[in-house]
Amino acid sequence: MSKDILPEFPAYDFDIVAEDILKVLDHLGIEKAHFVSLSIGSVILQKIDMLRPELVDRMVMAGAIFDGSWVMHLFVHSARVLNHILPFQAIYWMFSFIVLPRRNHRMSRWIFRRQSRRLTQLEYLKWVELYKPFFKLLKDVMSRHVAKPSLVVMGDQDHIFFKAAQQFAEVHRNVRLSVIENCGHVCSIEAPELFNELVLKFLDGAEFPQRVTATPVPMSWSELKALQQPQA
Repeated sequence: MSKDILPEFPAYDFDIVAEDILKVLDHLGIEKAHFVSLSIGSVILQKIDMLRPELVDRMVMAGAIFDGSWVMHLFVHSARVLNHILPFQAIYWMFSFIVLPRRNHRMSRWIFRRQSRRLTQLEYLKWVELYKPFFKLLKDVMSRHVAKPSLVVMGDQDHIFFKAAQQFAEVHRNVRLSVIENCGHVCSIEAPELFNELVLKFLDGAEFPQRVTATPVPMSWSELKALQQPQA
């Protein structure tokens, strides 16, 4: 959420986030759609499917999070403790390295940090406090039947979330997993052409590979800095 988001809420939960999306779709008169999510958006997408299953045609979840293990609990509780010591943007910087540690993850880290500049301290704390409904919703997601054709796309370098996504795909017959090798958590940024090709084939009902190999080029910090400059 940005600094100028309206209306303001004293706290967030996944009902508020999902309902905001549904209001937009209803306003536009969209009765059925394919949905593509990234990272924690996979949980929000599952919530939308719970609330309005008739609206969801096919689901695509990139860098999906289905992990309520001790690792995620450690992440959340570490963030809550560090809130009393460090400014939230420093916490963003640190966790971006934990989730996206490699050189070819630089672009993803840069975008992650750039988006953090749109947050205020108060908005950041509201998102951190989502951990309570997050873990509860994850339990519901893991135990529910996924009726819609679904595609989970993961980078094989996603060292935190890959295993849980693999397990999720194994236990749900309507969920397919496709792995992009040499990519991390935000595989849609590191290998956009391969990702788009996989997604379009899936949405068209065509066959697609279970594993593809990307050759992402690590961007230098000077190249990333140049992206921040206004275009002439």
